[in-house]
Amino acid sequence: KGLPVDIEVGLTWLRRAAEQGSTRAFLPLANQLASLERDDEARAWFTRAAEEGAAPILLHVGRWYRDGVGGPVDRVQAARWFMTAFVKHKSADGIHEMHEMVGAMSEDDLWAAARLAGGESVAATFLSLRGE
Repeated sequence: KGLPVDIEVGLTWLRRAAEQGSTRAFLPLANQLASLERDDEARAWFTRAAEEGAAPILLHVGRWYRDGVGGPVDRVQAARWFMTAFVKHKSADGIHEMHEMVGAMSEDDLWAAARLAGGESVAATFLSLRGE
Protein backbone atom coordinates (compact mmCIF):
# COMPACT_ATOMS: atom_id res chain seq x y z
CA LYS A 1 0.00 0.00 0.00
CA GLY A 2 2.97 2.31 -0.26
CA LEU A 3 4.88 4.38 2.22
CA PRO A 4 3.32 6.68 4.79
CA VAL A 5 3.12 10.32 3.74
CA ASP A 6 5.66 12.55 5.44
CA ILE A 7 4.89 16.17 4.60
CA GLU A 8 8.12 17.45 6.15
CA VAL A 9 10.24 15.17 3.97
CA GLY A 10 8.32 16.34 0.92
CA LEU A 11 8.84 19.96 1.95
CA THR A 12 12.54 19.33 2.40
CA TRP A 13 12.85 18.07 -1.17
CA LEU A 14 10.72 20.85 -2.63
CA ARG A 15 12.70 23.46 -0.70
CA ARG A 16 16.01 21.99 -1.90
CA ALA A 17 14.84 22.06 -5.51
CA ALA A 18 13.52 25.61 -5.17
CA GLU A 19 16.67 26.86 -3.46
CA GLN A 20 18.74 25.39 -6.30
CA GLY A 21 16.69 27.42 -8.78
CA SER A 22 14.13 24.91 -9.99
CA THR A 23 11.32 27.30 -10.84
CA ARG A 24 8.89 24.39 -11.16
CA ALA A 25 9.25 23.85 -7.40
CA PHE A 26 8.35 27.43 -6.36
CA LEU A 27 4.58 27.15 -6.65
CA PRO A 28 4.13 23.63 -5.19
CA LEU A 29 6.36 24.62 -2.27
CA ALA A 30 4.41 27.83 -1.68
CA ASN A 31 1.07 26.04 -1.88
CA GLN A 32 2.15 23.32 0.54
CA LEU A 33 3.51 25.88 3.00
CA ALA A 34 0.28 27.87 2.77
CA SER A 35 -1.77 24.74 3.45
CA LEU A 36 0.31 24.27 6.61
CA GLU A 37 -0.32 27.94 7.56
CA ARG A 38 3.36 28.84 7.23
CA ASP A 39 2.28 32.02 5.52
CA ASP A 40 5.46 34.07 5.88
CA GLU A 41 7.55 31.47 4.07
CA ALA A 42 4.74 30.74 1.61
CA ARG A 43 4.52 34.44 0.65
CA ALA A 44 8.24 34.49 -0.08
CA TRP A 45 7.92 31.50 -2.43
CA PHE A 46 4.73 32.86 -4.03
CA THR A 47 6.71 36.04 -4.72
CA ARG A 48 9.52 34.03 -6.32
CA ALA A 49 6.93 32.25 -8.48
CA ALA A 50 5.39 35.61 -9.45
CA GLU A 51 8.83 36.85 -10.50
CA GLU A 52 8.74 34.06 -13.09
CA GLY A 53 5.64 35.74 -14.52
CA ALA A 54 2.66 33.36 -14.59
CA ALA A 55 -0.50 35.52 -14.67
CA PRO A 56 -2.62 33.67 -12.07
CA ILE A 57 0.18 33.73 -9.50
CA LEU A 58 0.73 37.45 -10.08
CA LEU A 59 -2.82 38.12 -8.93
CA HIS A 60 -2.53 35.69 -6.05
CA VAL A 61 0.66 37.20 -4.66
CA GLY A 62 -0.79 40.68 -5.15
CA ARG A 63 -3.73 39.73 -2.96
CA TRP A 64 -1.42 38.36 -0.28
CA TYR A 65 0.47 41.67 -0.16
CA ARG A 66 -2.77 43.68 -0.26
CA ASP A 67 -4.30 41.67 2.59
CA GLY A 68 -1.15 41.28 4.69
CA VAL A 69 -1.06 37.48 4.50
CA GLY A 70 2.37 36.16 5.50
CA GLY A 71 3.69 39.63 6.32
CA PRO A 72 2.66 43.24 6.59
CA VAL A 73 0.26 44.90 4.15
CA ASP A 74 2.30 46.36 1.30
CA ARG A 75 0.15 48.27 -1.19
CA VAL A 76 3.10 49.12 -3.43
CA GLN A 77 3.99 45.43 -3.84
CA ALA A 78 0.31 44.51 -4.26
CA ALA A 79 -0.11 47.14 -6.96
CA ARG A 80 3.14 46.02 -8.58
CA TRP A 81 1.82 42.50 -9.08
CA PHE A 82 -1.66 43.62 -10.20
CA MET A 83 -0.12 46.04 -12.70
CA THR A 84 2.33 43.38 -13.90
CA ALA A 85 -0.59 41.02 -14.56
CA PHE A 86 -2.14 43.70 -16.75
CA VAL A 87 1.02 44.95 -18.45
CA LYS A 88 2.49 41.52 -19.23
CA HIS A 89 -0.68 39.45 -19.70
CA LYS A 90 -3.45 42.00 -20.39
CA SER A 91 -5.27 40.62 -17.35
CA ALA A 92 -8.52 42.48 -16.74
CA ASP A 93 -8.44 41.03 -13.23
CA GLY A 94 -5.23 42.97 -12.61
CA ILE A 95 -6.97 46.21 -13.53
CA HIS A 96 -10.02 45.29 -11.44
CA GLU A 97 -7.82 44.61 -8.39
CA MET A 98 -6.03 47.94 -8.91
CA HIS A 99 -9.31 49.81 -9.26
CA GLU A 100 -10.37 48.47 -5.86
CA MET A 101 -7.27 49.79 -4.06
CA VAL A 102 -6.12 52.84 -6.03
CA GLY A 103 -8.05 55.25 -3.78
CA ALA A 104 -6.01 54.13 -0.76
CA MET A 105 -2.67 54.76 -2.47
CA SER A 106 -0.64 57.93 -2.69
CA GLU A 107 0.52 59.25 -6.04
CA ASP A 108 4.12 58.39 -5.12
CA ASP A 109 3.13 54.82 -4.24
CA LEU A 110 1.30 54.40 -7.55
CA TRP A 111 4.34 55.59 -9.49
CA ALA A 112 6.65 53.33 -7.45
CA ALA A 113 4.45 50.29 -8.16
CA ALA A 114 4.26 51.17 -11.85
CA ARG A 115 8.05 51.41 -12.12
CA LEU A 116 8.37 47.97 -10.52
CA ALA A 117 5.77 46.59 -12.94
CA GLY A 118 7.32 48.21 -16.00
CA GLY A 119 4.09 50.03 -16.83
CA GLU A 120 4.25 53.68 -15.89
CA SER A 121 1.43 54.50 -18.29
CA VAL A 122 -0.88 52.38 -16.12
CA ALA A 123 -0.16 54.62 -13.12
CA ALA A 124 -0.87 57.69 -15.24
CA THR A 125 -4.22 56.19 -16.22
CA PHE A 126 -5.21 55.53 -12.62
CA LEU A 127 -4.11 58.99 -11.55
CA SER A 128 -6.18 60.53 -14.34
CA LEU A 129 -9.22 58.56 -13.18
CA ARG A 130 -8.72 59.98 -9.68
CA GLY A 131 -8.49 63.47 -11.14
CA GLU A 132 -4.79 63.95 -10.33
